[in-house]
Amino acid sequence: PPVQLSAQVPDTVCINSLTTLTALASGGQGAITVVWEGIGTGSPVTHAFSAGQTVTVTATDGAGCPGPILTFEVTVLDLQQATLSAYGDTIVCPGGSAQIGATLTGYPGPYVLNWIGTGLNGGGPFVVPVSGYMEMTVVASDACGQSLEATVLLGVDEPPLVELPALIAAGCAPLTVTMPNLGLGAGHTYQWTFGNGGGSQEMQPTYTYAAGQFQVGLAVVTAAGCTATAATTGQVIAHAPPIAAF
Repeated sequence: PPVQLSAQVPDTVCINSLTTLTALASGGQGAITVVWEGIGTGSPVTHAFSAGQTVTVTATDGAGCPGPILTFEVTVLDLQQATLSAYGDTIVCPGGSAQIGATLTGYPGPYVLNWIGTGLNGGGPFVVPVSGYMEMTVVASDACGQSLEATVLLGVDEPPLVELPALIAAGCAPLTVTMPNLGLGAGHTYQWTFGNGGGSQEMQPTYTYAAGQFQVGLAVVTAAGCTATAATTGQVIAHAPPIAAF
């Protein structure tokens, strides 16, 4: 009878993990030799795969008659060859939130994503509150005991404290006033309101008032778009010039 051969080879294995390969040969004449190409002889055999490969197994009987040639494609799971990308790095205003997420590419097997210390699982996207400087770390892990990490960096842009003096200036109209330098520095946008419909976006503008009393306001916007507004206005008093009577 002809040599018959069957084999069992897993199609997916963990990298460098000992894997059992089995073959069953029958028929032919005399003892049958089973050869696993590049791996060994007999059945079962164990082998640690370092990369994906085609496994070839043959059988030859005692008379030198060959049986069928069997081939099996083996995929090796190596999480270290995958790419874990986390996204969502951002700076928000106080009380703000951020959208974060992660993707794993280049990995053919099952895996799980866990965000450390958050209770979040999966790739997201997730919306999370930002209370200060935060490192959001996501871990990808597989059934082979391997893991990868990636981190999203979050922060809060604290706008400066804006305080105007109660009295900015007083004098006779027309009164030219240079607004106070609050020492908040460059990199901000200034939105002055002069109390009469006028305004300016200069850091320390100069403005001339007609007679009257005016409430000056100021809002400062940071480079990240966060706004701080003076809690109270500052007053400008421009006295009307006296009218001489004869």
